[in-house]
Amino acid sequence: MSLSQSIKLFRTTSLVFLVLLSFLLEGCIWTKTKSYYLKLTKSNVLDKEVDKSRLIHLDPRQFQNTPLWELARSIYLYDDAQLETYLSENKYDLNVPNDFGIPILSMAIFWDREGAILPLLEHGANPNFKSELNPRPPILFAAARNSSILKLLLEHGGDPNAKEIYDESMIDENHPPATALSVAAEDGHFKSVEMLIARGADVNFGHGRAVAASITHNHLSITYMLLQNGFDLKTELYPTTFRVKSIQERMQIYELDRNTPRFNERDFNKIVAFLKEKGIVYQHVKPSKN
Repeated sequence: MSLSQSIKLFRTTSLVFLVLLSFLLEGCIWTKTKSYYLKLTKSNVLDKEVDKSRLIHLDPRQFQNTPLWELARSIYLYDDAQLETYLSENKYDLNVPNDFGIPILSMAIFWDREGAILPLLEHGANPNFKSELNPRPPILFAAARNSSILKLLLEHGGDPNAKEIYDESMIDENHPPATALSVAAEDGHFKSVEMLIARGADVNFGHGRAVAASITHNHLSITYMLLQNGFDLKTELYPTTFRVKSIQERMQIYELDRNTPRFNERDFNKIVAFLKEKGIVYQHVKPSKN
């Protein structure tokens, strides 16, 4: 198979995957999830005891009949004053997760309850906690959602190189787990990526998974920042199962969309100029007619 055929195949596969993923996440999950959580803001609904096996993993009622229930309830209802009272008057182990292995700090981040984050951290919540049931630590939740919350976690011991795997000795180099950096890059959180790099995040981990994610998801300003901060341009990019592996080849795939609204001319040209400075003469490709 020629390089041009590989590029077209990779592009088609990527587009199909992204369209399906977008549909699933936004169409099937977000609408239902938003409605689901809005209903819970009424305390009479929240306080009704339910069968936990019928709840989604991040439902605050997963903590019903546990020592952390009143905390979870006050966090969910934005009752920061009550949360402070509970934390000051009682001693809690904030790193006991729900039945799905998710700690209360991760849930507060997912609910975007920024006012609860600092009190939880100051009373012992671990920003790097993970379990066998749920290997995604709170700092990855923050990297995917909110740079202000991520900053708090980093200031309280959060690992900028945190990985979504319970036992890091089991890491497969060719199938690397998501990291705080790759999650932030994939979701386009420029400030979060910037903070993680400043704290020592490894831009080369996992065959440059963060770089690959930023290109695939059209966040070239992040790609450019990662390249400027120590990325090894000889790296075979994640996923290594694709024939199109080099940074130039991935950018050529991106350039096929030059005639579409998603194409970012300014940052694309910055990357091409950067590659030239490093001795890589970029070979332009003709944009797709589709």
